[in-house]
Amino acid sequence: SFIALLIFLIIYRLSATYSIEKFRRNWTVATVITIVFFVVSTFFYYMYYQKYTFNYPPESKGTRYMQGTKMKPQAATYMDTAKIISIPKLVDDYGGVNNRNEIWEEDSIHEAGTILLIFYILMIECFMTSIFILAEPSIKE
Repeated sequence: SFIALLIFLIIYRLSATYSIEKFRRNWTVATVITIVFFVVSTFFYYMYYQKYTFNYPPESKGTRYMQGTKMKPQAATYMDTAKIISIPKLVDDYGGVNNRNEIWEEDSIHEAGTILLIFYILMIECFMTSIFILAEPSIKE
C-alpha cells in the first residue's frame, strides 16, 4: 500500500493544474484501469491459489498446504500407476504433508509460493490504488 500511496501523491501533485472537468475525466480513467487490474490480478491469484495449494487431510476442508509447480518423476509415475486422482490422496500415500519434498522439489514449492505472493501483492496494490483514486476527487472539492 506504500506504493499505492506514492502513486496517489504523484498523481495528486501533477493534477493540481488541471481544470475540474479534465481532472475528473482523468481520475475516472485511472479508477477504471486500476479496478480492471485488480479484478484480473484477483482472478489470477485465485486460479494459482487453487492450482498450487491443496486441502489436507484428504476429504476435508482443513488446512491448505503449498504444493510445487512441478512434480518429481517418481511421484508422477506413482500417481499414474496407482490411478490416484487427487493431490491430498497422493500426499497421504507419501506419508503426509511433512513429506511433500518427496513429491515436489523444494525449489518448486518455493516457486509456487513466490507466484502466489506476487499476485497477492499485485492484487492488494491495485485495490489500494483504486481506493486512493476514488477518494481523491472528494478531497479536491
